[in-house]
Amino acid sequence: MIRHVWSVLCRQVYVDPETDEVALTLLDLLPAVTDEPAPMMVGTQFDLVTLWYCDIESAAFSYIVKATGPSGRALAETEVPAAQFVPPVHRMRTRLRFAGVAYDGPGVYWFRVMRLVDGQEILDAEVPLAIP
Repeated sequence: MIRHVWSVLCRQVYVDPETDEVALTLLDLLPAVTDEPAPMMVGTQFDLVTLWYCDIESAAFSYIVKATGPSGRALAETEVPAAQFVPPVHRMRTRLRFAGVAYDGPGVYWFRVMRLVDGQEILDAEVPLAIP
């Protein structure tokens, strides 16, 4: 069975090409937006990195990332394809890059990771990002 282990928002992701080890610079807070009038986009690039685990061979799968603003308004939705788990590989990282996010005012923006299982969306994680 495929299981979600963790998801984090990162300002930078470093991958060692020899060992495939990663170093993540986490992103919890974006700088305050002060431009007048309010911008349409917060143009800071960031990544959503997710770790999955599976202890059996499984078919390729996909998941959806839904971003919502402080008002609850849907800002983005994208389906992310993931490769098939083939033993002895049991762990897989996926990475989704955002060029920015639509501005919905100050507050907490939520990034929801939802796996598609038999046509149903299963909520695996909710990752917050604060914009003062």
